[in-house]
Amino acid sequence: MFRKRTAALTLMVILMLIFAVFSPEVLAEDTDRIYYGTDPTAFETKTYTRDRNYYETPVLYPGDSLVFQTDSQPINGLRYMGYSSIGPLWDELDPENTVFEIHEDVGGNQKYLYSKITLSPEADHILVLTVGSVGGARLKEAECQGWAAVGLSAEAAPLYLDLTYDYDGGKIFGVPNPSRVLNPEYESWLILNSRPFREGFHLSFMEIGYPYDYQQYEMPSEDHPAGAVKIRYAYPGGSSALTVTAGWSTGKTLTFHTNGGTLDGYEDPILEFENKSEIDIPGAVPIKEGKTFLGWFADEVLTESVESYRDIEMGSDRYDFHVYAAWEQETDTRFQDVRDESMFYYDAVYWAVGRGITGGYTDSHGNPTGYFGPDDDCTRAQIVTFLYRAAGSPAVDTANAPKFKDVKKTDYFYKPVIWASQRGITTGYTDKNGKPTGYFGSNDKCTRGQVVTFLYRGGGSPAIDTSNLPKFKDVKKSDYFYKAVVWAYQNNITTGYSKTKFAPDDICTRGQVVTFLYRAD
Repeated sequence: MFRKRTAALTLMVILMLIFAVFSPEVLAEDTDRIYYGTDPTAFETKTYTRDRNYYETPVLYPGDSLVFQTDSQPINGLRYMGYSSIGPLWDELDPENTVFEIHEDVGGNQKYLYSKITLSPEADHILVLTVGSVGGARLKEAECQGWAAVGLSAEAAPLYLDLTYDYDGGKIFGVPNPSRVLNPEYESWLILNSRPFREGFHLSFMEIGYPYDYQQYEMPSEDHPAGAVKIRYAYPGGSSALTVTAGWSTGKTLTFHTNGGTLDGYEDPILEFENKSEIDIPGAVPIKEGKTFLGWFADEVLTESVESYRDIEMGSDRYDFHVYAAWEQETDTRFQDVRDESMFYYDAVYWAVGRGITGGYTDSHGNPTGYFGPDDDCTRAQIVTFLYRAAGSPAVDTANAPKFKDVKKTDYFYKPVIWASQRGITTGYTDKNGKPTGYFGSNDKCTRGQVVTFLYRGGGSPAIDTSNLPKFKDVKKSDYFYKAVVWAYQNNITTGYSKTKFAPDDICTRGQVVTFLYRAD
């Protein structure tokens, strides 16, 4: 039993050690990490060629490397001469001692770590110099005792800066999303894509780490989007943790309390201002799902309307001001059966509604039912009514109205049928000899061939392009709908069910009809 427990404990310890070694590091929730160098895992390859012993290198960042190589002559020395005269780094290649630190010499004291350089001998005539620390060393002049030729990148442990934030009572909108900029003058700048705000205060400074004399910050400019802050700071050396601190001075602010909505993507954003004429109340329109914005109010109970900056009362001893958004429940005017935006007829249906072509079904009292019936068969009365309304519901000559036995003056389609008949869009049914039967067939289902024919005649029966004909096998030149189908195909109103099938005798649905109208518009 004892041995089994010991074995189990040993296994547990081994597993814990493996987990500790291989499990990824988890940062605190309020900490951001940024890496130095071009990429923390795959550094850029750089190649330089020189045919002399003494030359100047470009800026090197952590992770970048230089390769010194000669044809055959051994490399037996390297001398570094940077911003300060700190003497030779290395005189004899010593595999046991190949890591050096470069510091800034401040009054004889090495104060700031610039770079940690690793020298890796790969052969007696090849030497890899790797910059492995913060700041980005600028190896201004390097002398190799031997032939100097250089080239490629090598591995280096990524260095990073962990940032935490102290906004001193302020708050940010969005996330800082920090990034670091280093220029050849050896200045370190940090870019924050969001800046803090505080009610009744203006941001007066932002600093990182220790308050160095030359530390400064810049507010948004042409190079930095609104809300961004650029902060200059001194690099402390190595992988480090620093705090970004905000400082404030008394100033006027206006808080837009969105009451569950957002303004420009943010909840309750704060605006700093000097003069209230800077405040654009009409232009500040928040959004909230399922709600309609009614306006801004000066009080939480929403009784004092604020329509412009003039409605905001300013007191001499007051610095923070507030407006509150009012909302009402949004009414969804969409049809119950037309809510899937991926359906081919979705845009067409609401285009037709907007044009007054259709309002959907109504009950026996004329009240909307909330349904359109996109998959219902379309009748001949409905299609001519759609066409008539799409044309603007023009006046008709009732004195010369056709005498269809199945069309009464009280029918909703009475004027549309008269208009369609007088425009030559339809003459009603005819017998096998071509004589009118006196019936329009208002409740008969409309076929695809009939629909495109109505559209074609409503468009003035234009000429068709005989050089670009569809290959529908079910549409013949002798068919009454032949030119109509060709015209609809050539104008992208329909492409048929396939390249060879139009199906002129298939019943057309209401969704298909308004889609044809929409495409023909």
